[in-house]
Amino acid sequence: MTNDDSHLPNSNTAKAVSFAVVHTNEMAGVPVEQSWFHNTLLSLGDAIIATDEAGKVIFMNPMAELLTGWTRDEAVGKEVSTVYQAIDENSGEAVQRFLVDIARGEDVIAVKVDMELIAHDGSHLSIHDSAAPIKNAIGQTTGVVVVFHDTTQQRDVHRKVEAFNQRLRQAMAETNHRVKNNLQVIAALIDLQAEDDGGLSTSARQKLGLHIRTLAQIHDFLIEEAKTSGDLTYVSASETLAKLIPMVQATVARRLVSFSGDTVRLPTKQSSSLALVVNELISNALKHGKGSVDVLLTRENDTAIVEVLDDGTGFPEGFDLQTSANNGLELVADLVKSDLAGELDCSNRPEGGGCVRIRFPIVP
Repeated sequence: MTNDDSHLPNSNTAKAVSFAVVHTNEMAGVPVEQSWFHNTLLSLGDAIIATDEAGKVIFMNPMAELLTGWTRDEAVGKEVSTVYQAIDENSGEAVQRFLVDIARGEDVIAVKVDMELIAHDGSHLSIHDSAAPIKNAIGQTTGVVVVFHDTTQQRDVHRKVEAFNQRLRQAMAETNHRVKNNLQVIAALIDLQAEDDGGLSTSARQKLGLHIRTLAQIHDFLIEEAKTSGDLTYVSASETLAKLIPMVQATVARRLVSFSGDTVRLPTKQSSSLALVVNELISNALKHGKGSVDVLLTRENDTAIVEVLDDGTGFPEGFDLQTSANNGLELVADLVKSDLAGELDCSNRPEGGGCVRIRFPIVP
C-alpha cells in the first residue's frame, strides 16, 4: 500500500469517496447533514468509514454500521482499529493498522490478502476493501477513508466450487485407473484367446491389441492433461496427437510417422475422438501406402483441419468414399460425422500419394 493507493483492488471507489468527504467538509454555509455529498455517502451500497489525521473515526454510513455492528454514535471518536477490525483471513494478522499510517501521510507497502472483518459481536465476515487518504485543498493529508463490502457469499461459493473440483479430480483419477486397467486386461485376454484357439490371425490380433493399448494411453494422457491444467473439459489436441504419434511409430520401425500442428484446444470428447480417428487413418496409410506418413493439424478461424499424407500410389481413379471405402475408412467417416460434426475427404496429392483431410468446427 502507498499513501495514495489502496491496499486492495478497487481503489478508485475509495478515491471518489475521499473526494466526496473533502467536499462535504468544505461546503461553507451548508449544514453537513444537508449537503449532497453527505447524503450520497449515506446512500452508497458499500460500507464507508472516514477518520481524521489521528486515525479517529469521524464518519460511517449505515452499511458500515450494519457490517461492523457499531452504531455511528458509538464509533465516532474511537480508534479506527477498534471499529474496523480487519484481519488476514489466512494468518489472522491485523491489517487495519495501515489505515492510521495512511492518515498520517506515511508510505505503506501494498498488501493483497484475503480479508475478514471482525464485527462488534465477534462474528467474522469475508470482505474486500480499498482505502485512500483524505487531502485538503493544499494537498495535506487530513485523514483516511476506507470502503468495503461483504464477500462472504462469494467466498463460500468459491470454496464449494474448489471442493467440488477437487472431488471431481479424485474421481477422474480413480476412473482413469479402472478404465486403463480394464483395457489392459482386455488386450491380455485377446492375446490368450488367440494363442489358445487361433481364433484371430496374428495381424488382426496385433491391430486389435494396438487399438486397445492406444486407447488406454490416449485416455491416460487426456486425464493427466486435465489434471495438470486444471481444466476438466478442454485439452490440447496438438499435444494429444503429439503423444499418439510415438506410440504408433514404435509399432512400425521401418516407416517414419511425423506430426506437426497448430495449437488447438478441444473438448475432451472431441480430442479423444480425434485421436482415435487419426490412429485409424495412420494405420490405413501404413497398410495401403508407402514411405513416410505425415500428420498435419492446422486451424482456420473456428475450424480445425487434419491431414494424413502418405507416399503411396494414392486412391484409385473413381474412388468414392460412400461405395469404395474399406471398413476402416467407413468407421472413420462415421466417427468424424457423429463425434466431430465434421466431414472427411479423400484425394490424391499432386506429388504422389494419398491425402485424407478432416474438417470440423472447434466447439467453443
